Amino acid sequence: MVNRTDCYKMLFRTIIKKIVFIFLFISIFTLNAAPYKRNLPDWQKLLYKTYSFVFVDSHAAKLRLDSLYEDSKKLNKIDRIAHCEEILGLINLFQNDVAEAQKLFNTSEFYFKSKNDFISLGDYESRKAIIIMNKLKFKESEKLFMRSLWYFERSKVVEYQIGTYYKMGKMMLFDNRQGDAVTMYTKGLKLAESIGDKYLIMEGNLDLGSVMMNISLDAKTGNYLLKAREIAIETKDTGMLTTSAFYLSGYYQERNENDEALKYARQAISFFKNKKGNPFYGTLSGLMANFLSETPKLDSALYFVNIAIKKHSDDQNKTGILDGRSVRAKILYKMNNFAAAKKEFELCLPLIHELGFSAAASRVYKGYADLEYKQGNLNKAYEYLSKFVAINDAIFKQESQKEIAKVEASFQNEKKELQIESLNRDKALKDVQLSANSKEIELQNRQKIGMAFGLLIALVFSFFMWKSYKQKQKDNLVIKSQRDQMEQQKILVEEKNQEIMDSISYAKRLQDAILPPTDQIKSIFKEAFILYQPKEIVAGDFYWKDEHNGKIFFAVCDCTGHGVPGAMVSLVGHNALNRCVREFDLTEPGLILDKLSELVEETFSHSDNDVKDGMDISLCVYDKKKKTLKWSGANNPIWLIQNGEFKEIKGDKQPIGKYDHKKPFSTHEININADDRLYLFSDGYADQFGGERGKKFKTAQLKKLILSIQSQNMENQLSKLNTTFENWKGKLDQVDDVCVIGIRI
Repeated sequence: MVNRTDCYKMLFRTIIKKIVFIFLFISIFTLNAAPYKRNLPDWQKLLYKTYSFVFVDSHAAKLRLDSLYEDSKKLNKIDRIAHCEEILGLINLFQNDVAEAQKLFNTSEFYFKSKNDFISLGDYESRKAIIIMNKLKFKESEKLFMRSLWYFERSKVVEYQIGTYYKMGKMMLFDNRQGDAVTMYTKGLKLAESIGDKYLIMEGNLDLGSVMMNISLDAKTGNYLLKAREIAIETKDTGMLTTSAFYLSGYYQERNENDEALKYARQAISFFKNKKGNPFYGTLSGLMANFLSETPKLDSALYFVNIAIKKHSDDQNKTGILDGRSVRAKILYKMNNFAAAKKEFELCLPLIHELGFSAAASRVYKGYADLEYKQGNLNKAYEYLSKFVAINDAIFKQESQKEIAKVEASFQNEKKELQIESLNRDKALKDVQLSANSKEIELQNRQKIGMAFGLLIALVFSFFMWKSYKQKQKDNLVIKSQRDQMEQQKILVEEKNQEIMDSISYAKRLQDAILPPTDQIKSIFKEAFILYQPKEIVAGDFYWKDEHNGKIFFAVCDCTGHGVPGAMVSLVGHNALNRCVREFDLTEPGLILDKLSELVEETFSHSDNDVKDGMDISLCVYDKKKKTLKWSGANNPIWLIQNGEFKEIKGDKQPIGKYDHKKPFSTHEININADDRLYLFSDGYADQFGGERGKKFKTAQLKKLILSIQSQNMENQLSKLNTTFENWKGKLDQVDDVCVIGIRI
């Protein structure tokens, strides 16, 4: 069974395996180490070199080959014409022009067969197999490789057979058949060792080592890679030196031998340092930065990650940009540059929403949570830590499902083996019966003995059939029992889910009951609106209103969390507010918040655990007779518009509830006149992700929106706020509860 530790390791391994896959794919076309590929005529080398660009720009490659084709026809060089037609056919096949491709194949193949040119025929089938493999048609590709191998065996040239085994191994690796890939590589390597070809031995060891990294990380895997590197050093093959260094860095990283991993990563990246246009330069720079971020060499790590982000930005590789920014944020965090690290994390968030789930998303959320916790922003830390846990739970669930699928597949294989064994047993019994009948004809004088023997066999056969029948009955009973258990479990889960939903629905009715109707607010003031939109069925945001001793008390509260946990805190807060006014007879908003914080902290102090849940609040006390307004806030502000001028009064930077540096809350007395407008709100509206780039709405944009609609009546303002929020959110999920109250005096 997969455990969570394994899931966390998989996040980093994804980067290594993704790059290894790219190296393997490119190697089919770029590793031309074998000497038999170097003994071609100059025109054929030019032809194949031009063909190699088909996977980068097939149209440009075709234009160049058309030119070579026309020159060959002018010179009337039949051999060249046939090879041009073969390559042009392959390009047409790559571009999905199957009819034109087949036409060219027919003429070139006819010529090669007329000359018994088995090498060209094998080469043609092999290249065709690569094109088909590029279209992910692995079964068809394997058939073409087998035909290629058949031609090369007829050619008696062992090097071509080795090359085909290596290519088949890569094809099987792409098809996720790692065991078959190892078999192909092993066959090719044994042949290479039998003829002593260093280049092919080097390539075989590299291929075996790379695929074994996905199967086993023992010393044998490392020995394959080290052997390839030894030969590369001996033959001074720069390309193989670079490739083997890259694989070795990944191998030692998987084994947690970071010093060795870093050494080989440096060697690999040094090759690309003067070739910054190379597509691997950005990826390897990012890998180097990740290695160095775990060492004291943070300046070097920052240097490499800046290169990686620049290269990925130039290539418009958004996944690479996200990986790079997450690593840069981690490095800046370790350098205690928290402001810059936070900026990097914020730049990562829209990329996560655009790209969907990725391994980098988990690192970003975990890093952001650590940063917010370090700076004392506990609510934000809790929010991002929850997202980190959710992603890793999803990975854990996926891996568990994979394990279950493996077990089920194993069960089906065992079942098939038992069926095959049963068929073989039946066949054996039939063979015995035939043998008995033959002896009966040949040895008539032993007829009675033969009949007795046949009867014995029949009895044995009947016994086995009876035993098989009983076993089948027993198996059917077991399967039925398991199916019944699963059905019963399903019913129990559905019942539990229904009970939970019923409880939450009832909790919603309770929460709705404590919220004052909008009409009560409107009856007190000239105009008013309430925009209240919970993220889930129940909410952590709530609004509150009370009347006592000729004064109107009203507030918008934002409790820790949302859903059921937030709703529970909201009930504590609502009850405590009522007590502050009715039981303790408090009328100053600052004193009310002091007492509210004390009551909330006292409520949670009875737990054995250290509970730090609380709330942010914006609280007003309105004297109807004197027409005065007093206000106090915990983290949340109040906005006023007086004579068309916008004013903001910020709340004290501390929450309601347990807080280490608590101080008395301030009370602000506000001179208000007829037609003034007040706005109280939680942070849910401004924190919503959306728009074209998946960014936060933000407080500044909310301020502009309020100013643009402040002259309209409150009903229109409510409609505009609601429409703007829904359009901004689009298809994205709502991230938090939303509560906005607007009042015209």
